[in-house]
Amino acid sequence: EARLGCFVDALWAYYRRPEFLAYMQVVLNLSHDPTTADSTRVALKTSHDQVGSRLPELGRAVLGDGPSDAEVVETSRFLYNVVRGLALDQELLDAMPVEHSGAAAFDAQRDELVRVLAASLHH
Repeated sequence: EARLGCFVDALWAYYRRPEFLAYMQVVLNLSHDPTTADSTRVALKTSHDQVGSRLPELGRAVLGDGPSDAEVVETSRFLYNVVRGLALDQELLDAMPVEHSGAAAFDAQRDELVRVLAASLHH
């Protein structure tokens, strides 16, 4: 659970920032704008690919030596998508002009996510 917590903390620190939402807005706008230069599209894809290429290494640190490389790749992608999804959801809720759950509730959800994922990895 501690290794998974470190993995979650690293993703949380990156995705739970207003700057990341601003970055995503720019990426979405550029990737859907037909006037965006090809070199810009390549740069966006390269940035995305760099994150993806690190996932197996990070996943191996969480999962240990037991799983096969294919299992690590699959599980790492799953963990990444789940954690990133919750972190982005919370950041979006914070940015919207509606009543939020608050930091304590978000922290509790993050802790529950780590607990549930850790328990599922042991089965």
